[in-house]
Amino acid sequence: MCDNLLPVSLTERLNNISDKSAEIKQVILSKANKQLLCEVSIKNDISSKKVVSKDFLACSLIDMIHLVDNLDATLKPVADSDIVDVVDSKLSNALFSQVQEQLKHFAEIAAIAESTMKEQKMKFENQITELNAIVNSLSSPSCRNPSEFQSSDGSDALEQVINHEFKCIDRCVENFIPDTALEEISAYMSNLNFTKEDRYNTIRFGAKYQNNDHDCKPIPPCIQTIMDNLNEEIGKKGGAYKLNSCQVKFDDHESMHSHDEFCVDPESDIFTITLGAPGSLTFMEKLSGETTTHSLLPNSAYVMSRKSQDFFTHRIDRDSPVVGTINYSLIFKCISPNFSNSTCIIGDSNTKAIKFGSGKGTVGERYPGKQVYSPTIHDVDPLICASYRNIVLSLGINDIRQHDIKCYQDIERVYREFKSKVCEIQKVNPGARLFIVPVLPTGSEMLNIKVVDYNRLLIRDLPQSLYNLSIVDGVARFLDNQRNILKKSMFRKRGDILHINSSGHALLVRLIKDAIFRRHRNIVNGRSYSSTLKSGGTGKTGTTA
Repeated sequence: MCDNLLPVSLTERLNNISDKSAEIKQVILSKANKQLLCEVSIKNDISSKKVVSKDFLACSLIDMIHLVDNLDATLKPVADSDIVDVVDSKLSNALFSQVQEQLKHFAEIAAIAESTMKEQKMKFENQITELNAIVNSLSSPSCRNPSEFQSSDGSDALEQVINHEFKCIDRCVENFIPDTALEEISAYMSNLNFTKEDRYNTIRFGAKYQNNDHDCKPIPPCIQTIMDNLNEEIGKKGGAYKLNSCQVKFDDHESMHSHDEFCVDPESDIFTITLGAPGSLTFMEKLSGETTTHSLLPNSAYVMSRKSQDFFTHRIDRDSPVVGTINYSLIFKCISPNFSNSTCIIGDSNTKAIKFGSGKGTVGERYPGKQVYSPTIHDVDPLICASYRNIVLSLGINDIRQHDIKCYQDIERVYREFKSKVCEIQKVNPGARLFIVPVLPTGSEMLNIKVVDYNRLLIRDLPQSLYNLSIVDGVARFLDNQRNILKKSMFRKRGDILHINSSGHALLVRLIKDAIFRRHRNIVNGRSYSSTLKSGGTGKTGTTA
């Protein structure tokens, strides 16, 4: 009805304004939808650490400015008409209000984009710094010759002095065997047929040192009684082992030796009872060469820990022999062929769940041992490795993920500290077989760059410069090759980029056991292990696995 009361020209102009307003409104709504999608994309990009296109936002804002300018130009021809002001005031106010709201909304999006770009710029600058450091380090001598790594003080880590608190004798008891039992044992000994073994006249009773050992005899009652009494005392003091072997030797003099067989329980004590003439017991510390001497009375028992055998040798020197007296030594031990695979696993929180013993989810009874929690390289105590056959080291991620580890030289410094610890362990336990687990992949691609650099040093340098050492293969099975991060199926929980779950623990145990088994069979990568050893190693087993 209003159209019929207005001039035709004015009606046409109002219709044009209405059509143009509808068109503008449609354009605004279209732009708004695009910008809402842009906002969602920006938020997603922020969470996934991608860069928002600054050009796209700038173009969108320019389009909106042109849109407003066109709106002003369209409305200007009728701005002087009172009739148009009345009819289109509500429409114009609504359009300008929408435009103002959209511009405000675009400003918020632009602020988010600017913040995202600043964050990404800082990250790119850090990456460029690290890459430059890596490029510069490629020309350094340490990278060309990784076997030349030295300890932090510049000296060979093998020359470091190891301080320990182990005693050569834990305790000594005189008049240990009652007189009646002593006469029975002496009579029994006089009828034994001893065999020559390592320059000693000896005979073994009880458990076998190895599965194919046929020289061990059944324990006679007179010796079994002594062993039972000793086991009772061990139980009273909370010992978790029982003596099951007795070696009898007779000789007037001995050379320096130690009871450092790996088939002996690494956490047990060794009991020696001397019968016959008095004498002296001399100990020499392996590392320093210092000697100490103790008086030795007949029918006395002295106790030494198995761990102390890695630090001391000893011998018995008898005084002038008494006519009709034979000098015997009875040595009681806890032995088993399985202890030849005794294993000490030292690692961070990813190894804490590893359990020893028999049953599902354990390492297995064929690999007796213990797990020691050491979150960082600095926390590793080499002394805990004494007397164990296999030493497994699985740590390093808590060292290289620190904020002060920014470039390749920092990773080299962490590696030198780790190598120094390995050298100390070999000093403490020269005959141990070492197994190094490379650092496991994490859920962070940036952190995995450091992991790769660190593992490269481990793999290239350690087996070449140290003896009796192997790298545990198969760590790549933890990696999601498409994303270059830890497999999703092995994350302990959502948001935790470092820790593996039970599936990861099971795989880690399998890899460790496989490495130990292959070394036990003298096979490394299909070759005889003895052919892979480097010269310069010293220890109980020389250069054999």
